[in-house]
Amino acid sequence: MTLVHGRALVDNDNTGFVHADMRDIESILENPETLRLLDLDRPTAVLFNSVFHCLKDEDDPASLVRRAMARFPPGSYVVISHLVADDTKLRAELTKTVLDATGGDWGCVRRPDQIPPYFGDLEILPPGPVKLTTWRPETPPGATEQPTIGWYEYGGVARKS
Repeated sequence: MTLVHGRALVDNDNTGFVHADMRDIESILENPETLRLLDLDRPTAVLFNSVFHCLKDEDDPASLVRRAMARFPPGSYVVISHLVADDTKLRAELTKTVLDATGGDWGCVRRPDQIPPYFGDLEILPPGPVKLTTWRPETPPGATEQPTIGWYEYGGVARKS
């Protein structure tokens, strides 16, 4: 449904749609539609925004980042953001709520300290993995700090040397 809707809304030579499981990064990067749009020999930005909490631990999100970045040359970037919670009970409650809603087809809310290892040996850029509402607050318009609700998006940017 999403694929058909996307193709109906966006019909130009600068956009493509690939129907694939994000865990199979190799098939995505080898897809003719991807290769039509991306030159895998040139630095590229790979965005994993708010998707890794949809993967179970056994799906190994860190491995997905390594496999994706292995396909791109030095100078490429990866952006990762992830739903996290500091409180153990809240993490469990949020995870259970979404697992129940999806029939068990979801990952989990993780701790903030579980996210930096996803960057592997890439060079994490300042300000480093942080709560996204605090990302470079000195730069207008910048996100404003929201009241604490216990869970938040946490992430950062890294570069392949």
